[in-house]
Amino acid sequence: MSFSLVTQPSLSNHARPLWEVESVRAGDGSAIVRLGVARFVVSDVVSVASEARITSHRHGRIAAMFLFGMLACGFLISNLEFGVQARVLVAAFICGALSLMSFQDILRSHPQRLNVFDIRLRDGRRIQWTTMDCAAAAAVNALLAQRG
Repeated sequence: MSFSLVTQPSLSNHARPLWEVESVRAGDGSAIVRLGVARFVVSDVVSVASEARITSHRHGRIAAMFLFGMLACGFLISNLEFGVQARVLVAAFICGALSLMSFQDILRSHPQRLNVFDIRLRDGRRIQWTTMDCAAAAAVNALLAQRG
């Protein structure tokens, strides 16, 4: 009978930082760094490209605003054409309120800054790492700039 072992992440793993210097080699003094799940030696880094991207994902909110606005208008027009019915007015009011809430969500949303790193190693591996923490991005940039 064959079986497979499935391991669940322990609660102690959730407290791990997104990146850390795990140890320093005794021979050449280069640091072993963990970025997410990728581990590498700083002296093996061939090139580093980092950039800050500003993203704002509002497309779904805009689509919801227009969808509920059109539904509210459709309910109001059908109510005027076929006579006043309370349930149709309630549906129009609910769709109009959802449209206004989507509009408020668009106004209250703010762009997010993503710091994207593209690291190429001597063995040909390519590590891509993204963080929203500007302090962590500055620290990783400073660490990788010291690779000599």
